[in-house]
Amino acid sequence: MLERASACLESGGRQLLRRTRRCSKSRRMLHSTFWYHAAGDLGLPIWCAPAAQFETTTISHESLRERANEHRHGGVNTGQSSIALEFLYPAKTLAFIQHLSNIGWDNSNDRRKLHYPASGIRHFSSRSGNVQEFTSLEADPSLAEENEEVEGLLKNTNALQALQALLQSSNDHRRERVVWRLYEFVGEADRTPSLRADLLDYLASSKKSVDAYRLIQVFESLANQDRRASSYCAAITAYLRLNMVGTAVKIHGEAAGRATELSFGSDILLARTIQDNQWDLAFQVREAFASSYHCLNDKTENFEQQSSFLWSGVLAIPELLERAASLLQYAQQFAHNLAPASDRGKSFKIFARAFFPSVIKQALKSKDPDEKSLLDLFDRLQELKLSRKEYYELAISTMLRHSKYMQYTNEGKPHLRLYLMFRTAYLEKTQGVFLPPSEPLIRALMNHLSRFQSYNDRRRWMITVNSLVTDLRQFHSTPGPNNDRRLNPNNLRFIMGMYARAGDAEKVHRIFDELCKSYDESTTSTRHRKQHITSGAIWPLLYVHARRVELHAVVEQFQRISNEFGLQPDTRAWNILLHAYARAEDLDGLVKTFEDFLESGNAPGVDSFGPVLDICARRGDVDSIEALFSKARLLGIPIDRSAILRGALVLAHINSENLPAAEEAMELMVQDKRDGKLDGQLTTTANFLITAYALRQDSTSTMKAYGRYKPHDIPLDSYTYAALMQSLISMRQTNAAFTILTTTMPNNNVQGHAFHYALAIAGFLNEGQLNRAKDAQKRMLLRNVPHSVSSRMAFLQVKVLSELDALKKERPAMAKYRLPRLKEVEEELRQALMESDPSERALKQPRQGMRQTPLNQMVLDGYFETMVLIYGTHGAYDLCKEMFESAAMYRQSNPDAFEAPIGLLTAVMTGHQRAHEHAEVDKCWELARLQAAKLTKLTSKFQDAPMPGAPPLRVARNRSHLLVPTTRVYFRGLASRKAHITIGKMRNVVSSLLDEGYTIDNLTWNEYIQYLARSGYFLDAFTACESYLMPDFVGWRFAAPHYLRVDPHGYLRMDLRRKDTRKHTVMPRYKTLVIMAAALGYIRRQEEMGIEPEPVQKCSLRRLQEVAPKTIRAIETMPVLPDEKLQRRYLMGPRTL
Repeated sequence: MLERASACLESGGRQLLRRTRRCSKSRRMLHSTFWYHAAGDLGLPIWCAPAAQFETTTISHESLRERANEHRHGGVNTGQSSIALEFLYPAKTLAFIQHLSNIGWDNSNDRRKLHYPASGIRHFSSRSGNVQEFTSLEADPSLAEENEEVEGLLKNTNALQALQALLQSSNDHRRERVVWRLYEFVGEADRTPSLRADLLDYLASSKKSVDAYRLIQVFESLANQDRRASSYCAAITAYLRLNMVGTAVKIHGEAAGRATELSFGSDILLARTIQDNQWDLAFQVREAFASSYHCLNDKTENFEQQSSFLWSGVLAIPELLERAASLLQYAQQFAHNLAPASDRGKSFKIFARAFFPSVIKQALKSKDPDEKSLLDLFDRLQELKLSRKEYYELAISTMLRHSKYMQYTNEGKPHLRLYLMFRTAYLEKTQGVFLPPSEPLIRALMNHLSRFQSYNDRRRWMITVNSLVTDLRQFHSTPGPNNDRRLNPNNLRFIMGMYARAGDAEKVHRIFDELCKSYDESTTSTRHRKQHITSGAIWPLLYVHARRVELHAVVEQFQRISNEFGLQPDTRAWNILLHAYARAEDLDGLVKTFEDFLESGNAPGVDSFGPVLDICARRGDVDSIEALFSKARLLGIPIDRSAILRGALVLAHINSENLPAAEEAMELMVQDKRDGKLDGQLTTTANFLITAYALRQDSTSTMKAYGRYKPHDIPLDSYTYAALMQSLISMRQTNAAFTILTTTMPNNNVQGHAFHYALAIAGFLNEGQLNRAKDAQKRMLLRNVPHSVSSRMAFLQVKVLSELDALKKERPAMAKYRLPRLKEVEEELRQALMESDPSERALKQPRQGMRQTPLNQMVLDGYFETMVLIYGTHGAYDLCKEMFESAAMYRQSNPDAFEAPIGLLTAVMTGHQRAHEHAEVDKCWELARLQAAKLTKLTSKFQDAPMPGAPPLRVARNRSHLLVPTTRVYFRGLASRKAHITIGKMRNVVSSLLDEGYTIDNLTWNEYIQYLARSGYFLDAFTACESYLMPDFVGWRFAAPHYLRVDPHGYLRMDLRRKDTRKHTVMPRYKTLVIMAAALGYIRRQEEMGIEPEPVQKCSLRRLQEVAPKTIRAIETMPVLPDEKLQRRYLMGPRTL
């Protein structure tokens, strides 16, 4: 309290000691002379005082030159003593009066007294100032230049001719002062009506108030019969510039009564009355214009279309939505006077019918429309029963073309809400005659929603494609013979194409049957009926099965064109057939079909090369892609201009493990895009590179690629964010990746798909965050994101781990050794089998974790693969066989999935190997080899003839790892048989895999070499270890005894970190070197004792030192760990091998 008191005293003291301020001078302080002037000469009205001082002046050429010279030399005639009450005038006003006196005024007998300007002029001053200062400013050099210009015009002709020439030939409407000077020089007798009308047209474009006064003066001097429509327009513009709206409306009524054309200023006056919210005057203007239109035109039915220019000026009014709200308030306030049957009510409705479309157009012209105000407007219209079909149609169709609503947005969808209001208003029909939404509008909405995969109403109230189809059938169909509703053929073909892209085969075939019935009823000739069906209805039958990867159905429908309809397939049908073979990964069938297509006589197009380039790019076949580009150039097909097709070369370089070449190809595409040589966006191609770096766990290169393409205005899409998520997940930062999905993408109006959620769930499960994976699963269900195969697989894995976790807590022993039936997981599996449909394969989304699995094998086989792997790993072999048999039964019912995928075969092999069923293991291995051969095959059909002696084509480099897990399981099965014949099989398998180009991973190499060494094949073991494992061996770690560091699993005391043990790394594991050390010790002991080695391969220590020096060096420098269990078992125990 004391501190506050001292502070208060201190501040109070400062206030007391501060001296008083001087009051600031008021800006409205009157001139001091005013208070001492007697005002004895105020007999006349004050507005007549300045006018009384002006005298008629006739300016000769000599006086004009003298005055111009006077202005050149800076002489100014102030004339202050000749003006009464000069002290009352503001300085600028006084300077303007003196300027007018210098120029001259109209003759009194020619001048019409303008009482209206005088009433608006202040003749007293509220601010003192230097009159001389402003007078000198007014006498600027431009006045001298005008005098010179007038003198130059009057040298060789008179004022009348100069004025006429200037009015007729001059395009510069900024010389109003010169024109007016010339008009003053023209005598009254020479001022013809035509000259006055031309002068009005000239002055109409001026924005100056003085020109508005002059224009009105000339207009009033013009007789009524001599006034043109343009004269009325100019006069109305001048009156409005002087804020004299009432007089302008009066002049407009006169013009409407005697106009010979419609351009007499109605649009300008209407816009002004609307801007001022003067609705009665606005109605009067529109009615006057309408009466004039009906007098000039016999046809009155096209009045709204022909008079659209009347509302052109309304669009320029700012904040038109506020004017609309004012009009609705006016309608509500005077509703008793606006009865529909009354003349005023009819006039109001006609006015509103043209006004509100202008409001809607202006509101949606902005880049960011005011959606709330627009929706409020429609609510008010609906409340006052003023809404019309045309308003909804205009608003919704404009929104569908707006850039903001063409893209996905995380905000509300006002166009869908407007359609719901529109539909409700029609069904309720609260406003009498109210027409339903039109066919073009419903089709446009269907096309818009299909781009965002919004087909099913998952919330029971959403506007989706299915609900729009129902509306189309309800509003625009005719009764059928069976009391059903029939759509016209155009709508049926449109709906078929929509469902074909979504992969809904059932609806496509049902609508096709309905289309055939409509042709049966309307066409008697079978030939005409077939022609109609083939021309626009047969391609959805092919395309829907191509999207579902049902190759046999596509071929069947393709043959139907010629067998049933007797026509030859066109280019579009061939393109769809090629597309089906490419999606089914059938390279041989695709090549044969492409050759047949070229020989069929149909002209291939740009889209014809897309499927062939796609399958070659996915296999990294750069040579075939370059050959296809050359073939297209020979055929004159410009596939070089397509960004999508050029991106196939970039993808091929990526899949062939040549990222620098992919970067060069991308840079060339960017340059061509900048030069206008490339059509389409580069987003997809940029995503290829960003994803490639992300999958290689190279976060630095991922962000560099992202930053490199961002300055080139390459738009981002949802899969760009997916690539960034993959980069973060590879670094075990799934929480940050999930933040991108939940925060960054919604903030940037980017749609999240099932693929993004599958990525996040897989990342959480990989990090052991089961609860976070469940959170991602709940969010996806809450946001009603459509499922894909990847998301269903991720959901099944979450269910498996959840039930296993619960089982371990309840019965740990049983969960560890003997796994019971997972009832909840199997229930989830049955639910997935019931809900899943081949249409999920039609989604244009990547496949998380199943990139190399053919689409026609990954739907249900993927689910069974998970179950077989779980049961087989935990020893539940009976359940494993049951799941495999269920998958086999499904494949028998599906002609496109007659072979089990490699993943399922590998899972089944695991179960058979643990059950010691060796014959079944061998059978699964052969089937897996056949599957891998089809998926990794390359072709030389598109290339030139190979050189004699050229090596055969190897497998696709990016798919060389397909047999890695299968090979490991097969080797473990061979090793468990404990027979020398299995060593020969292993060696043959390794040789064949390496010759064909397949990859053997690090764990398989180590287990293979361990088995060779333990089986007595020392030379092969040391040779393989030296050739394949030792090149990347980093050496041993020799640290302080008490230095503790967690070594990567399997690499004890090796000088490396966890990040160095990636899946592509090939180096010896600790157990391998221990076993090799035991083998080396065994050979040394045998030589020291002089005993011949017993194993099949006889080798000496000297031979091993020659073929494997690095291996022996690593063994000799291995740290001795007496307490380590592997060294104690193989190096220190009684049984060394």
